[in-house]
Amino acid sequence: MPALLVLILRIGSPKSPRWLLGQDRADEANRIVRCYFGPNVVLEADSGEHAAHAGGFACLFRPDLIRRTVFNCAFFVCLVIPYFAIYTFLPGILKAINLSEGSGADLLLNAFLVLGALLGI
Repeated sequence: MPALLVLILRIGSPKSPRWLLGQDRADEANRIVRCYFGPNVVLEADSGEHAAHAGGFACLFRPDLIRRTVFNCAFFVCLVIPYFAIYTFLPGILKAINLSEGSGADLLLNAFLVLGALLGI
């Protein structure tokens, strides 16, 4: 259901200007940038240094990207491990506090997990 909502919300949204540049559609990319950011913003193509290193899984471990890669991996782990830990023990916890799984407590927990993820992002 959430994916369907996102699909509906994305109808009419423009393509990424950076993606358009990568597809050799610079005119369309610049038109989108002017429309959404104003005429003072200029979209420049990547320098040769980045273009030469583009693509592949190994590019995540280049010296200029390794800090970002480690940070994003740590963020993902900190977000996912508690989620799995909670849901591993949730049936036992709900039973211990005399709540059945269909009582709405699990729905409330899901709401808090989504809220926490959104705040984390």
